[in-house]
Amino acid sequence: MSAAVHLSGYRQLVSALTRARDGAGQVVLLDGPTAGGKTYLLDLLVQLARDEGDLVLTAVCSKFDRTDHLAVPRQLFGSLGQAVEPALSDAGTLVGRLSALAGTSAVVVAVDDLRHADPASQRFVKQLAASLAGQPILLVCADRTRPAAGFPGIWADLLDQAHLRRIDLGPLTSCEVVRTAWHGHGLTLGEAFAQRLAAVTNGSAPLVNALLADHLARYGRRVPDGVDPVGGRAYRQAVLDCLHALDPEDRDIAEAVAVIGSLGAVDMVSQVAGGQPAEGAIAELTACGLLDATGFRTRAAHEAVLHNMSASRRASLSRLVVELLVPAGASPDDVASWLAAVENLDPISEAAPPQPQRRVSASRFVPVRVLQMLGDGSAGNLDFAGDGRSRRHWHVGAGEQPRTAEPRSLWHATETVAALEQEIAGLPPGAFTVADLRARQLIIGCDYPSLLPSVLARVKVDSRRLTEQSPRFAAVHSLSRVLGGHDTQPALADAHAALTALERGRENSRAVVSALATLLHENQFAPAAAWCERFASIARAEGDVAAVAELLALQAQITMRGGDTAKAIAQAEHALELMAPEQWGIRLGMPLSTLLLGTTAVGDHEAGVRYFRHRLPEPMFDSRYGLHYLYARGHFYLAAGEHLFALADYLRCGRLMTLWRVDSQELARWQLGVAAAYMAMNDYDKAVSTIAEALPRRSDDPLDAEHARKCESIFESLLTSAGTPGLLSTIEHLCRNVFTRTETEPVAKYKIVDRYADCLDRLTLAERQVAVLAAKGSTNRAIARELSITVSTVEQHLTRAYRKLQVVGRNELRVRLG
Repeated sequence: MSAAVHLSGYRQLVSALTRARDGAGQVVLLDGPTAGGKTYLLDLLVQLARDEGDLVLTAVCSKFDRTDHLAVPRQLFGSLGQAVEPALSDAGTLVGRLSALAGTSAVVVAVDDLRHADPASQRFVKQLAASLAGQPILLVCADRTRPAAGFPGIWADLLDQAHLRRIDLGPLTSCEVVRTAWHGHGLTLGEAFAQRLAAVTNGSAPLVNALLADHLARYGRRVPDGVDPVGGRAYRQAVLDCLHALDPEDRDIAEAVAVIGSLGAVDMVSQVAGGQPAEGAIAELTACGLLDATGFRTRAAHEAVLHNMSASRRASLSRLVVELLVPAGASPDDVASWLAAVENLDPISEAAPPQPQRRVSASRFVPVRVLQMLGDGSAGNLDFAGDGRSRRHWHVGAGEQPRTAEPRSLWHATETVAALEQEIAGLPPGAFTVADLRARQLIIGCDYPSLLPSVLARVKVDSRRLTEQSPRFAAVHSLSRVLGGHDTQPALADAHAALTALERGRENSRAVVSALATLLHENQFAPAAAWCERFASIARAEGDVAAVAELLALQAQITMRGGDTAKAIAQAEHALELMAPEQWGIRLGMPLSTLLLGTTAVGDHEAGVRYFRHRLPEPMFDSRYGLHYLYARGHFYLAAGEHLFALADYLRCGRLMTLWRVDSQELARWQLGVAAAYMAMNDYDKAVSTIAEALPRRSDDPLDAEHARKCESIFESLLTSAGTPGLLSTIEHLCRNVFTRTETEPVAKYKIVDRYADCLDRLTLAERQVAVLAAKGSTNRAIARELSITVSTVEQHLTRAYRKLQVVGRNELRVRLG
């Protein structure tokens, strides 16, 4: 920030200092919202006065020091190396002492955040301000007056005095933004971009400067046409700085808005924040550039506040929101969608994340009954709670030297892929090293599916040549293709060939695991298990503990899919014992998802809770291993009777898989989980719709007769197992058999009927036409125009339709007809 920010305010301070030097005592109140630049201007004035030989006394008040009697006089004289004498607690005596000390220069008394001073200090400053007439003293106080509350009492009696000047540091205008960009960052901004920048920050000087710094880091000194301000690392850090500068009650409101996601219901915000009034805090948060009329001004600010909350704090507030949403009539879909959005944040793919005081794993939202089941809910199971000093970096090889530097998070993975691309660009196209570097890119893309489409596009041209040249590339490329649903049979053949050609070695471990994952994905359980055991035996002989652990975890997944739950649990437990969580990194989701699924499937609830409480790396939820964990946790929630939270995890899986373009074969499992959750909540209509959507239709079944029979069979299977330990085996059976089988299914006990069509069948053609249009929201007059009949005829048809369907009014008609 430079003096160009709030230039008019700076000029007024300099003018007041000049008048004080002439013997006209001055009092200046720097007023403005939190983090609005008051402290910065105060520091500029102090530095200027010291450089020009004036006597400077400073005091900074803190919200934690309100009980410290006469804290301000102590600090003022402490800056001179003198103790406060009893007589100096009288302001008039102090003025005389200061004048004697000043000599021919002026005295500048600077007090920051005066509202936090103890009562005795506030009285002292008020007396001092009233005693400065005709003295070479400038008193500058940085204070904040709430927009809706007027001036605090300390200033009420001084506003009419001629020697008091109030400098209101309001929002920056677009012209001030342009000046700030040039003086502070060397950027030349156009008026349109400056206006957008001012609008997205409400003219907050720190936020404007942070966005300019991010813009400079992203684009350099060139301003591309049509770009919008995008918050990056500096902006998120500025948001956190602003958050921690707020009063505790304002910060509580900000966190409540962050968890709720909007400002639609101020009463709910107030209740979630502990019942304190929200209006004043919302006005303050709006003034400092964080909120607008709907919620947070930017997604980056919203995510920064959420990430900064401790896990227990976020779980507590989320629990309150659920307890308010359900009685208010929110649908299970709405509540589950909200849970999925607030629990696992979307990835932040900036160059580096901010460094707040506290970071929270996106994994650990704990519902009411599970919190009760776990006891405190904050000891041991909540990752990264507390301050940042206890946080670790999660990456492979924390306890030993890793084979290669592996990305620790999505943003690091993005940078690594780009760095590998630059390295490839400097090599001859036919170099063997290119195949190895491309394989490393694909490994990262398979771990972080959001990067996979761009990585596949890079290797598409040379993929066949690289496959023939390098078994390592062939192994990884096979997994990338089946994850994307492309060329699954050729990919399966490539995986088998790569496993035959690959020699066991530390540099080939990731390629081996990729090829084995391809076999697992395509339900090749027997060959996958045999290859896995072979490579694990070689790894044991070589003493490669990390490879043994990862192969054991994969073998546990194979065994689980094959139906031997007890053996799968034992294998996953052994894998988890071989390496510390830090060494697993994001791949910790492999053994943990198997253990959660397995213990839930066998009904071992106590063991399931133990694995549910396991510490998790936050970046895991940006990876495909996070998908497996979410699916497993959904089963755990469903078995625990927490249907909404199970639905939220399943919906999160489906949303991420659709976003990442993961193939439909895996998507079917999550869809069946969604259907089971709906059934557990007795919402059979949505369960049927979900099943019908998950089950592919056949081109040789134009009347969908076979599709309907399969839907009925799936419905019956899920109905008997939803919410029970047998759900997992039911879903696996359906995915391997019913979804792919072409012969006719056994006759189900339940018949799926379209109740909306059944309702319409009760009406005549004319009544049906009128009822459908009315249910869609058309007025009687609009229906009459649409059907070329009179309004009276419309009313008669509607009356008969209401009577036949046993409804009253359009709202009930809309519900009945769907």
